[in-house]
Amino acid sequence: TEAAIIAGIILSGVVNTKTQKHFYLEPQCAMAIPDEEGKLVVSTSTQTTAETLEYIAQNLCLPHNMITVKQRRAGGGFGGKGSRALPHAVAAAVAANAIRRPVKLVLDRATDTTMTGSRHDTEATYQVVVQKSGKIVAIKCDGIFGGGFSKDWTLCELCCFGDLFSSQYDVPHLLANLKGLETNLASNTPMRGPGVIQACLTIESIMEHIAVEVGMTPDAVRTLNLIQVDKATEEATDNKQNTIARIWRELHESSHFHEKYNSAVDYNQRNRWKKRGIAMTPVKFFMGFHQTGEAYVKIYRDGTVGITHHGCEIGQGLNMKCIQMAADRLNCLFSSEEHDGALHISGIRVEDQNTFLCQVGLTGGSTTSEVATGGIHSACAILVERLKPVKEKLLQESKSGVSWCAIVDRAHNDGVQLAELGHFRPPDNQYLSAGAAVSEVEVDAVTGEMAILSSHILFDCAKSMNPAIDVGQIEGAFVQGIGFFTTENIKVGEDGSIQNPSTWGYKIPSSQCIPLNFRVDLLDNDRWKNNSGAVSSKAVGEPPLMLATSVWAAMRMAIASARADAGLPPHFVLPPQATAEVLLQACGTTTASLSVTRANEPNMSG
Repeated sequence: TEAAIIAGIILSGVVNTKTQKHFYLEPQCAMAIPDEEGKLVVSTSTQTTAETLEYIAQNLCLPHNMITVKQRRAGGGFGGKGSRALPHAVAAAVAANAIRRPVKLVLDRATDTTMTGSRHDTEATYQVVVQKSGKIVAIKCDGIFGGGFSKDWTLCELCCFGDLFSSQYDVPHLLANLKGLETNLASNTPMRGPGVIQACLTIESIMEHIAVEVGMTPDAVRTLNLIQVDKATEEATDNKQNTIARIWRELHESSHFHEKYNSAVDYNQRNRWKKRGIAMTPVKFFMGFHQTGEAYVKIYRDGTVGITHHGCEIGQGLNMKCIQMAADRLNCLFSSEEHDGALHISGIRVEDQNTFLCQVGLTGGSTTSEVATGGIHSACAILVERLKPVKEKLLQESKSGVSWCAIVDRAHNDGVQLAELGHFRPPDNQYLSAGAAVSEVEVDAVTGEMAILSSHILFDCAKSMNPAIDVGQIEGAFVQGIGFFTTENIKVGEDGSIQNPSTWGYKIPSSQCIPLNFRVDLLDNDRWKNNSGAVSSKAVGEPPLMLATSVWAAMRMAIASARADAGLPPHFVLPPQATAEVLLQACGTTTASLSVTRANEPNMSG
C-alpha cells in the first residue's frame, strides 16, 4: 500500500492464452521389428531415444540390452515428440513382441492433433504498481495453467513462466503465484518456448496498459523500463553477458524505427479503414544444460568418417553442425598451407542416433547442438593425437606433403585405434540469450484482414557455428510465433474434444502470413567465450519465437487508431489467436459505421 501511494498508479488486468498445436510435418509414428534372441529394434520419430527405451523395457519386462531404439530424423518436433511420442513407440513394441512380426504405427493428422496435447493454455491476472513517469515499481501475477489429464511437464512450464516473466525489463519487485490445473483435455506438453511465450505476452500487455494510462508511446515505456546494462556486463566474456542494451540501440537505428513510427501515425490520420502499427519488443532466454554429450567417431580405411551422437535431428540442423565440428577438429592435423590434402566435409556422415550410446537425454531446450558438438570435439581431439605420429612418419618418407587418406591408410596398416567415444559434461550453469524485433503491420478495419509489412530481427548468436542454419531457425521460430498470435485458433468442445483437428479448421501460418519484408541480422559479438559449450556460439532454437510479440503489439497500435476513429476507449484486450474476426471486433467496426450517406461518405479507398 505504501509503495502504491508513492507510485501513484495501480493497474490490473487479465491475459488469457489458448493452446497451440505442435503441428510437425511428420505425425507420431514408430516401427518395431523383432530381432533374434527375443530382441527388439524400434525406429521412432522422437526427441528422446533413451526414455523410449526405458518405457518399452518397463512395459515388456525386458532388460535394456535387449532393446535398440533408433532415430534417423524426425520430421519436426517442437517438444511434441518428447513424452507424447512414448505411447506410440511402446504400443508398436508391445504388438511386435506379441506376434513376433514387424509392426508399424502411424497416426493420421486428426488423431495426432487430438491425442498429442498442446502448448499450455493460461490465465494470468496481474496487478502493477507504476510511477506516473511510466516506471514500474512492482508486479504481482497470479497464473493458472491448463495441464490436461496428467502432470507431464507442467511444473517445467510454471518454472519457465516465473523465471522469465520480466523478460528484458527491470521489475524491482515481482511476485508470481502459479499453479497447474487438471482438465478434461489431452495432457499438455512443452512446446517451443514453454511458458515463456505466455510470460512475454503478459509483460508486453502490461507495457501496453501502462502506455495508455500515463499517456506515453509503448516504445517509450519499453525503453524506460528496459534493463539497465552497464558496459562491463554488455562486454563480458562469460555467462554474465547481456547484450540487450546494444541490440536495442542498434535495432532502433538500423530499422529506422522512429521514422517508420511517425509515418504510421501520419498514415492513420489520413486513412479511416486501413490502419498501420509498428512495435519493437525484446526477448530474454536462459540457456541451461540438461544432458551429457556423447559421440562415437570412427575413421574408415578410405578416409571417410562416421559419427554417432546423442542428439536427435528434428530439423534444427544438428547433424550439419556436428559434421562441421568433426571436419574442423580432425583437420587440426593440417596447417593452413596443407589444406589441399585435408579431410573434405563431404567425407563425413552422421549415422542413426540410437541407444548404442548410453548417456543420452532429451533433445530440447535449444542446447543439444552445443552439447553434441562438445562430445565430437572430445573424440576428435584424441584421434588427432593418435594420427600426429603417423603423419610425421609419412612426411619423413615423402618429403612432399601427405593427404588425409594417406595418413588414415597408414594408421590402419599400423594398427592405430581409429574409433573413439567422446564425452562432454557441461557445467551446471546458464547463459543469457538476447534479441529484439521490429514489426510493422496493416489492418483492414472493414474485413479484419492483417498483413505484416515488415519484420526486422537482431539476435545475438555470438560466434554462430553456421549462420545459414541459425538465420533459418530464427525465421522459423518467428513465423511459428506469428501463428500463435494470429491464425492458430484451436476450438474445444465442452466434453474436451477438439473441434478442428485437421488443416481444414486449424490454420498454421501460410505464405500470406510471412512478413513482406523479412530481415534477420546476427549481432556482431566476438567477445563472448562460451564456457558451457564446445564453441563460442549461443543457442537459437527457441528465443526468436517470443519476438513475434512485436507483431501482436503492432496490431494493437493499428487497432487503437481504428478505435479512436470509432470513439472507443483506448485500452482494450487483444488476445492471441487474433484472427480476422477478433481484429474486426477489436476495431469496433459496425454495420452502421459502414453506411454510406451523402452527408458523411467514408473514404473506402484505404
